[in-house]
Amino acid sequence: ASTTISDMTCLRKNYIRKALLEQLLSAPRQQICILGAGLDALSIFLLEHLVDRISNIFEVDGSPIIQTKVILKLRNTLKNEKSNFQCVIKFDVI
Repeated sequence: ASTTISDMTCLRKNYIRKALLEQLLSAPRQQICILGAGLDALSIFLLEHLVDRISNIFEVDGSPIIQTKVILKLRNTLKNEKSNFQCVIKFDVI
């Protein structure tokens, strides 16, 4: 059986999520910076599962379409959370 790019992407995403969850559970509130965040919803996943362990999440990506999607997803997620997590979204052109 050959491994496809799709299989490798799923394995990579699952490994990253597992590693981050372990790290967040082992220490108090932490900041997270995701470089080249793209369309992946990692920040949403982390907020849904461990919002009390995260002080800030920073996503860095240059696509305006991605930025709009992130805003909408974060607003919907945070609207349903009963926490002190604050969403500050800033777009800089580099």
